[in-house]
Amino acid sequence: MAGVSRRRLILVGAGGLVTMGLAAVAVVIGEERGSPQRSRRDAAAAVFANHLEDARVLGAAYLSTRPDDPVAASDRRVPPGAVPSGTADQEEWFTDAVPARLAGQSASGCRDDFVAGRIVELDGWLLPLTAVQLCAIVSGDA
Repeated sequence: MAGVSRRRLILVGAGGLVTMGLAAVAVVIGEERGSPQRSRRDAAAAVFANHLEDARVLGAAYLSTRPDDPVAASDRRVPPGAVPSGTADQEEWFTDAVPARLAGQSASGCRDDFVAGRIVELDGWLLPLTAVQLCAIVSGDA
């Protein structure tokens, strides 16, 4: 394949896998109504559904390498890729969103992360920043 580097293939492939996983979670969760006033952690946990422990492990690994991440270090910030651009109150949208909508927006944010080069390497894995920040919220919030 001329013009496509191995790195690019890995980035696109991993991005596709993450996106498909998040989209599958959205289908499993369905279009149930979001819970107003739910915690940031509960909103992030809804994205991972039955893979919550995996999200916690990944989040803890990320926090061990980036304890100063602005989203993880705050109790009010949310991953920018997990909310629609231009949203005035990102935390409110994040905590009130229907889980399927939040998962879909997060998948879109993950795709955008790969395109923009917002990639985190953990143990050799290349992951989108939106995904690891969601995992960090699940892992770090009480």
